[in-house]
Amino acid sequence: MFRYETHMHTAEASACSNSPAADLAEKYKSEGYDGIIITDHFFNGNTCIDKSLPWKERVEAYCKGYEHAKKKGDEIDLDVFFGMEYGDGTSDFLIYGPDKDWLKENDHILDMEVTAFLEYARSFGFVCIQAHPFRQAAYTRGTVHCPKFVDGIEIFNASQITWDPAANDHAEIYASWYDLPVTGGSDTHNTTDRFYAGGVLCPRRLTSSLDYGNAVRAREVEVIRPSVPSGSSR
Repeated sequence: MFRYETHMHTAEASACSNSPAADLAEKYKSEGYDGIIITDHFFNGNTCIDKSLPWKERVEAYCKGYEHAKKKGDEIDLDVFFGMEYGDGTSDFLIYGPDKDWLKENDHILDMEVTAFLEYARSFGFVCIQAHPFRQAAYTRGTVHCPKFVDGIEIFNASQITWDPAANDHAEIYASWYDLPVTGGSDTHNTTDRFYAGGVLCPRRLTSSLDYGNAVRAREVEVIRPSVPSGSSR
């Protein structure tokens, strides 16, 4: 089985991360992972990208975390794929399939209502996963559940297990209600206190984030459910 991280943030693009992408790649390699998917917060989330920049320059800056991780991954034999976390202040969605060129050509996506964006992304064949659908945090204004607009549910978010473990249980029940495919991720923001070794196992080596998304849709992946490390806190 191949081990993949599916949900992680880099200091290059996410304001909530304090670890450079290359350090994260090295950490995951040392933990025995075969690949990682960089899912930095997009411009409507907790981004650290200057919003005054012209759109294409913002996209260039946004992709630096992925590019730095990819460069390191190529050096150490770790697959690194590109994804994004799109949020509207209520719920967050992991999008697998877009790339830098697609983002540059779609400068209108921040103007879209969230379900309209999900429909639009899926029209390109991208895979949309609702991340931590029952998270209660200071930054959330509520939770939007839209099972008809997503391809799966993140039922195990490892960064929640020390502070909101019931949220994962609720997510699993929610996925079962609608018979949606399931996945998991660490929601990693650094290499130390929030690294909980989550993600998925897949019976084959993946080739891209879209390939991963299609594996989720085909129910090929097994969710990793790590225990809480001793002394850990969020």
